[in-house]
Amino acid sequence: MKVKFLGVLGTAEIKVTGRFPEKFLNMASAQGISMWDTVLGEKELVFKTFILHLGKLEGVQAKSGYAMEELRRSGLLVFVGKIWRRKVLLAGFFGFWLVLYYLSGMIWRIDIQGLENIAKEEIEEHVGPLGIKRWTRFNKLDMDHVERQLYLEFPEIAWVALERTGTRISIRIVEKDYDPLQFGAPIDIVAEYDGIISEMMVLQGVPLVEPGMTVAKGDVLISGYREEDGLVNAAGSVKAIVYMEGYGEAALQEVETEFTGNEKLVQILRLGGVNIPLSRTDHGFTNYKREESVRYLRGNSNTPISLVRHLYREVNMTTHSYSAEEADDLARERAKIAAHQKVGEHADILKTKFENISLDAIYRYKVTLTIETKIGKERLKIEGEEIVE
Repeated sequence: MKVKFLGVLGTAEIKVTGRFPEKFLNMASAQGISMWDTVLGEKELVFKTFILHLGKLEGVQAKSGYAMEELRRSGLLVFVGKIWRRKVLLAGFFGFWLVLYYLSGMIWRIDIQGLENIAKEEIEEHVGPLGIKRWTRFNKLDMDHVERQLYLEFPEIAWVALERTGTRISIRIVEKDYDPLQFGAPIDIVAEYDGIISEMMVLQGVPLVEPGMTVAKGDVLISGYREEDGLVNAAGSVKAIVYMEGYGEAALQEVETEFTGNEKLVQILRLGGVNIPLSRTDHGFTNYKREESVRYLRGNSNTPISLVRHLYREVNMTTHSYSAEEADDLARERAKIAAHQKVGEHADILKTKFENISLDAIYRYKVTLTIETKIGKERLKIEGEEIVE
């Protein structure tokens, strides 16, 4: 164990010159000096020894009068010595990691999730003075206090939670269900698609269209209104003739990729134009797809320091070859499927039209479905559309 420890600390290669060099070898051995890889010549002796034994060797050399020359050194003590002589580099290295350690205790990024009616800027403006802002240290934050203040400031919030992940603060918000009666606005029924009205049944509210009229997505079909006793919300059913389109294409030869589930994450610290790998960069995949994400210092893309994550996902690649007839049929089928995926559950398909739009060796089709479906959906009345009965 002691020999291994001495070897880790460092070794040196020594050359001794003089008559009868075996005498020097015997004198050094008598002093307990370890020597190996010995090459003995007529007037020259070359061997390796531990750096910590060099002091004893110098004593033997002084007594014997032989000339001794150190050829090379290696080991931990040599490395430390080189680093120590470059004090500026050493200080910069440790200073860099100290700065990173210090910055890791600060907020770099703020994510606000779940907002629908509340503006993100309002939340940021309110939590900033409470300490939720970039470069604030985490140990100075009282996240429970911030949550309580958000409840008090925004009555629309039903639930809020602050979470820390690394240098990121996430503010997750769930808003209360919007009650239009509470805000004094009635509900309209508006068109969900472009189409031609085919059938209407009005239970409540004022009809603004009739069968045979063409409407665009978002047009008001049945209007709610305000009366003396309160609000009247639109209610009823509206059907229309709607056109749904789908596109599909195929080639004579296609490559199908399938993920195997094997993944390798490579992380890189980017300092300006220099990339420093933080993990092994070889992934060992022959075929793969790479996903890249970059997290900048302080969330600012102008900052020269960033953490780059490369996610390598292994894929199997299978080549499929088709005849011209098979590729044409495949493109036609894909277009049909794409169009049908847009059709609602209760729609009736009245007509299917195929249009060949192939170009060169790529087979393409456009499918247009003529359907009859319900197109009305509820929407809070927009200011300026008010109807008073």
